[in-house]
Parts: sequence; structure tokens; C-alpha cells
Amino acid sequence: MSRDSPAHELTVALFCYNQANFVADAIAALYSALPATSELLIFDDHSSDGSVSIITKSLREEPQPRLFFNESNRGLIPNLNTALEVAKGRYIFFAAADDLIYPQMLTRCLNLLRKYPEAGLCSTMSDQIDEQGRLLGRIESGMPSLTDDYLSPSQSLRFLMRNDSWFMGNVAVYRADALRRIDGFRPELMSFSDGFNCRLLALKFGACFIPEALGAWRLMASGYAASTARDRERSLTIGNTAIALMNEEFADYFPASYSRRWLKRYLFHSATSADQQALVLRNRLSKLGRLAVYMKLFWALFWYRPFDVYPAVHKRLLGIFRRSS
Repeated sequence: MSRDSPAHELTVALFCYNQANFVADAIAALYSALPATSELLIFDDHSSDGSVSIITKSLREEPQPRLFFNESNRGLIPNLNTALEVAKGRYIFFAAADDLIYPQMLTRCLNLLRKYPEAGLCSTMSDQIDEQGRLLGRIESGMPSLTDDYLSPSQSLRFLMRNDSWFMGNVAVYRADALRRIDGFRPELMSFSDGFNCRLLALKFGACFIPEALGAWRLMASGYAASTARDRERSLTIGNTAIALMNEEFADYFPASYSRRWLKRYLFHSATSADQQALVLRNRLSKLGRLAVYMKLFWALFWYRPFDVYPAVHKRLLGIFRRSS
């Protein structure tokens, strides 16, 4: 069977490492959302908490998954690249064992990608849940369109300059050959590898977007992105590496004006990630504590991103309006 066989239009790859508390729910959510033309890959990165046993008990006969149980811990990025290498689908979705997708997410993305085959990816908006699965609200990512639509590379660049990323990696379906053409995920970018790829694919091929929350990202202090953001040295390494890639290997797609702006936004996020997480978990802060965090965030916004004050305030007010409507 060829890699682009129509029998496997979509490859779904699930990744687990010591997530026994969540993986059964993640598998159930995938089965409820899988289109008929899908294949399922499941990776366990040498878990020690019984995840493998839970995975095997959660499987169904159709589709019969391909299992990759590593004999040693390889790390997420090598597993992502292995999935991309062995995938048979034209499109590929990477799922984390602690996140959830909603039943229509994959079908909606595939329908839009079929309509715009030139697109490098399709993403949606996302809800946010806590460790117990309680809804915390919708993540206030950018909204480049009010309807299901395709953004050309030039449209993508305009939005990235003005608001930056609208991508949520937990609800993004990639065109597999486009992802291979940019050499997959770069280990040196660590937790930003998917964010970098989403931007590059949008600027190279264009991107589809669905302005509806079709999945849920679990907010955890031990998560890959959160732990990286707390490590100042690692964050600076990622920022410098990404800037070098934007300004050298991929300078044809990333204008210098954007890469400079992106770095300031990234440093702001790294410096304030703990405060932003505290605001999401409102029950852990008093009113006075929330006010102090907001003041700190606005000071950091003026310091790192004065050019973003208006878009940031607009996005915050839009989020408040969404929650009240």
C-alpha cells in the first residue's frame, strides 16, 4: 500500500508517557472522532505507571492500531518524527494522551482541507480543562476568520504581524507531505517545535481555520510547554534557535520585521507564563491577587510588546464578551 493510499486519508498518532490517569479517556475520544478512512498509531515512551496496560485494555478492533511501545524513553520530538515517517495518511493529527478532542473535530478539519488542498494545515480553537477534566474556559487564541476558511500565505503573514499565532497544536491537522517538506519537527526547538512548524506551514502553503472550540487542552504544571516556559535558560535557547532559523534557513518566509516582533512576544510569554496560568486557575487567587497579576502583566506587555497593547486589550475584551454571551 502506498503512503498516500486513499484507504488511509488520515493518520492519527497518540503519544503517551506516564499518563495512566488520562490515556483511556484520550483513546475513547479518538475512537469517537475517527473518520472511516483513518489509521491509528499509539506510542508509549517507556511509561512506568501502568499506561501500557491501560492502553491495551482500551483498544477496539476497528481500526486496528499500530502500537509502538518504546524499550527506552526517547522523548516527544523523536516520537513525533517517527509517526510522520511511518504515517500512511495524506493528513496527520498528533494527539497527546492528556488532551481531548471533540467528536466532529477531525471530520470538520478534513472537510476544509479537501476544499483547500494547497493548505499546509487546519486548526480550530480549543477549550482548556484542569487536571480533573473540569472546563476552565476557551483559550483566547487569535481568530483570523469568523467562518471556516482558508488563509493564503500573505493573509497569514498579515495576521501573524498583527496578532501572531492562532494555532493550537492539540487541535491541528497537518498535510503530511507539507510537514515532511520542512523536515518534520526540530528537536532543538523543544516545546516550540509545533508552534514553529504551524507558522512556517501557514507562510509557505497557507492554512485553514475553524473558529470553534473542537478540543480541550489540559492545563498542567508538569506539562511540556509549562515546564519549558519556567526554565529561563531553556526558553532563551529556544528563542535564539527559532530566530536563527527564521533569519537564515527560512528567511524567504519569515520577514525580519516579523521575527523581531515574534521574539519579543515569545520572551513576554516566557516571563509571564506562571502569572497567566494563575489567572486561568481563578480559585487560587484572591481579588487583590488577581489585580496584582493583571498589573504585572500589563507592565510586562508595555515593556516587551508596546506594539501589541491594542491587539492584546482587544483580544481580552473579546474573550470577556464570549464568556458573557
